[in-house]
Amino acid sequence: MNEKARPQIPPLEGKSQPTRVTRLLRRAQESLYNASGQSPTFFDLAEWTQTRQTTIKDWFNSKGQPAAEFLLQLLERVPEEKRVEMINSVCRVWPSLGHRRVKCDQTVLSLLKTIVCQPHGLILVQGGNDESRTFLVAALGNAFLDLTARPHSLTGIDIHEPDWFAPLPGVCYLHNMFQPAKVLEAVREHWPSTQLHGAQLIVLNGLEVVLVDFCKQLKALTARCLVIVSETGSIKPALLKRCSAGPIHLVTVSAHPENSKGIAVVVETI
Repeated sequence: MNEKARPQIPPLEGKSQPTRVTRLLRRAQESLYNASGQSPTFFDLAEWTQTRQTTIKDWFNSKGQPAAEFLLQLLERVPEEKRVEMINSVCRVWPSLGHRRVKCDQTVLSLLKTIVCQPHGLILVQGGNDESRTFLVAALGNAFLDLTARPHSLTGIDIHEPDWFAPLPGVCYLHNMFQPAKVLEAVREHWPSTQLHGAQLIVLNGLEVVLVDFCKQLKALTARCLVIVSETGSIKPALLKRCSAGPIHLVTVSAHPENSKGIAVVVETI
């Protein structure tokens, strides 16, 4: 095929947001050059990777699952520094208690690890902003998965879209549903799934209705497993005691004074 006749890779089809892999593919394509010094076409990519052009076109439009080998063959042609930056740009944050954002001493970290491995009770994550609470809730969930013996089970409901952080397996994410009436309806719909008898940890993040509308159900859950709930502000101890049949651990987060992205943590048991 004549170089001039080769069609360039077109803009993304449709109005839907491209997947992370599609964004990575297109960034890789923009960083590469064919023999003519131009951005490679589908013809070039097919020739380099021995993959059909129609398949590549689908992958560049968020259709199907791009083969790992195909992606690697493109990335290995990208200069190393650019390649690292490119991969980092599409990777979500993996929340963990060891992450640099968590700013507390080793005694607090040790206490958090001990608490998240308890057989039942309530952990209330409060204070800070929505991002810091969501980060710490996910970090506690990941600590539970790392520290408890298999088989273990985690479930729950989270109001957010896990587009900036890696989601917890087993948690139902509500894709940034913030209207109170819709949140209440969604929680009622998904609540039965949180009552799986094999679940050892249940995460309820960003659901302002839980402590009021589901107090009795929450108390029943805390009698047999550990439940993590996040709230915007401080909750009166009397309400918490009505909602928990086990130990209550208050985890208060705030912005670190030396770094607003840092998460300071204080733990109290009542």
